[in-house]
Amino acid sequence: MLLALASSATLMQPSARAAPVGRTSLSSPYPAPLFSVTFTGFSLRHFEVENRKSDGAEGELFRRQAHLKPGSVEALKKAVPQLTPQMIQQMQEIPLRSYDPSIMQDPTVYRLNEGVMHYAESIKDIINEEFGDGIMSAIGFYCTVEKQKGTEGEDRVVVTLNGKYLPHTEQKAADNLASSSRK
Repeated sequence: MLLALASSATLMQPSARAAPVGRTSLSSPYPAPLFSVTFTGFSLRHFEVENRKSDGAEGELFRRQAHLKPGSVEALKKAVPQLTPQMIQQMQEIPLRSYDPSIMQDPTVYRLNEGVMHYAESIKDIINEEFGDGIMSAIGFYCTVEKQKGTEGEDRVVVTLNGKYLPHTEQKAADNLASSSRK
């Protein structure tokens, strides 16, 4: 299991961020992955099984969109022994969750966004019909990606978004426990 580690120059520093893999500008405000996106003999799917997390969650971790929880450190070190203490420390920092807007130029990202946007109102309608007035939260959110064969034998991508339902609440002054100067 070989992993192409990013050079120390591309690791995140508190006061400076390196350019995302594939970008040439070091002035980019967006975090770089700790690893290049080219894994040799290693995959997020393999890591998911080893670390018992979803493949989407592992991708977020390596792309600096999630932070490594203390209870997962040893499993991660065992699964990826090439990690340095500095990398582990950086993975435990709470990240700035953001993305480079130019990522929308990637055809896969663009088409995924297009699919979600195309169906968004229908998905919202179904959520409201099934659950009531509320939202699907991205807190406690799971994303999995699967490969399956279609009816004509073609490869198909199955993306499952699994989020907690949160009902909208009616905001009543009597329920507001925050102190207020208005009485």
